[in-house]
Amino acid sequence: MPAIAEAARPKPIKVAGVKFPAYVRPGSKPLPLLGAGLRTKWLFKLYALAVYQVTRKYTAHHVIRANEQKFIWLHMLRPVKAADLAEAVNEGLRDNMPPKIRRQIAPQVALFVKALPPTIPKGAAIGFWYRPGKGVLVNIQHGAKLDLEGYDVMVAIWSIWFGKKPSDSGLKRDVLTRR
Repeated sequence: MPAIAEAARPKPIKVAGVKFPAYVRPGSKPLPLLGAGLRTKWLFKLYALAVYQVTRKYTAHHVIRANEQKFIWLHMLRPVKAADLAEAVNEGLRDNMPPKIRRQIAPQVALFVKALPPTIPKGAAIGFWYRPGKGVLVNIQHGAKLDLEGYDVMVAIWSIWFGKKPSDSGLKRDVLTRR
């Protein structure tokens, strides 16, 4: 029996030189690592990403829709201009969210874009911590901390990486399978 319990425990994952711990504690409770992967574009390594959440179910639907504490951690592997990141966020929302929801969350997305520093440097971290009933607390290293209110904002943000048309299908696959 102990072998089964040990196998179920999350283990740290290393992606492109970034070691993501088995647990993070954005609030009072530790969240276990679900998986991690690498975001690439045109052969460039942009960032490593890890997902932590209370329930360790490995489906995109659950990762997006679970109304429980969860956390996405991006670790930048190269400098990225705020305008490029804003464009990628808007493209991900267009590809994965209906127009009505995009209009509804537009003010929240604008707050996020405005909070970005002109360039997010290599090595910087961006954390997205969803708290049920409150929304997403975004912490941009070398930038701001801001609250984006509501469940729909969280679903939209998580859909950028795990929706039907993710920003990087390889990243989505890796996060859902790399344990």
